[in-house]
Amino acid sequence: MKIAVSASGKTLQDQVDVRFGRAPYFLIVDGDQVEV
Repeated sequence: MKIAVSASGKTLQDQVDVRFGRAPYFLIVDGDQVEV
């Protein structure tokens, strides 16, 4: 399953951005393989 997460950077180590609609980045995370 893929999940979209608003983020302040391009990697999984960056913080989640609380402003979903105006976040600088969106990470699409594949939960089955833990890939971005």
